[in-house]
Amino acid sequence: MNDKNDTSGLVTHIPGIALAWGWAGVIPFTALAGLTALAEPHIQAFALQILVPYSAIILTFMGGVHWGIIISRIQNGMYLYTTGIMPSLAAVLAILVPLDFAIAVLGVGFLALLLCDLWLVRTAVLPKWYGKLRIQLTLAVIVCLAVAGFTAPPEPGFDNYIIGQ
Repeated sequence: MNDKNDTSGLVTHIPGIALAWGWAGVIPFTALAGLTALAEPHIQAFALQILVPYSAIILTFMGGVHWGIIISRIQNGMYLYTTGIMPSLAAVLAILVPLDFAIAVLGVGFLALLLCDLWLVRTAVLPKWYGKLRIQLTLAVIVCLAVAGFTAPPEPGFDNYIIGQ
């Protein structure tokens, strides 16, 4: 079957719009990680103040896919409620903890959600193309978070991430 609208999981071609919007969502990660690695300290601080909440928002959004599966009745299962809400809880934690821990929490959150999504692809709950797209995007996001985490300046004020402190 080669129908691009097929939802059976048989289609492996990533729809162009999903690919374009998915990679567009990676642009802020790349730009902010680049600023964290290359810019002056005050710009680095600004980039980090945007990167953590942006990452948290995207992680929460990605968890919403699991709720969508339940709502659309593709699959029913208590685990989907859990895997749908855990990214939001990890995102809130990341916003409240010290910066280095926040970046680690976000990286682990994206990786854990990828593993859940790949299991859903493997069990044909999600289409194969979704797994391919998620691998690409998640690896890019994790690399960006790692760059930001390893290049964040060890200056006073960077040891805790709470806006307004």
